[in-house]
Amino acid sequence: MEIHESPSPLSVVLGSFAGASLSVRHDGRLVVERSEAGLRHGRIEGWSFAAVITKKGDHARFWHISPGPDVNEIVINLASVRGFFKVESRTNNAQEARVIWKAFGSAPVDPSSDSVP
Repeated sequence: MEIHESPSPLSVVLGSFAGASLSVRHDGRLVVERSEAGLRHGRIEGWSFAAVITKKGDHARFWHISPGPDVNEIVINLASVRGFFKVESRTNNAQEARVIWKAFGSAPVDPSSDSVP
């Protein structure tokens, strides 16, 4: 019998602060521990993939991540995703980042915003 371990939760600070934002779409469960100043602090449990987009002005970056052996982080201003994950793909091209983000449209969004300007 094969035993599958759940991946470690991702530690997240989601939302907007000082003109920058970070949003995550994932297949796990978001547990919000506190909210303050436009940011939600918490963790994503039971996940197997996540799509992360950061935006500041006209710039956008996208990461597709999955559970991995090493601790990594994605940070923009006070918003972040931290935990044991590996980067499956990434783009710094703003237009491409928005197109790929929309392709992950069926996954839950944290914070709940389906639009990317």
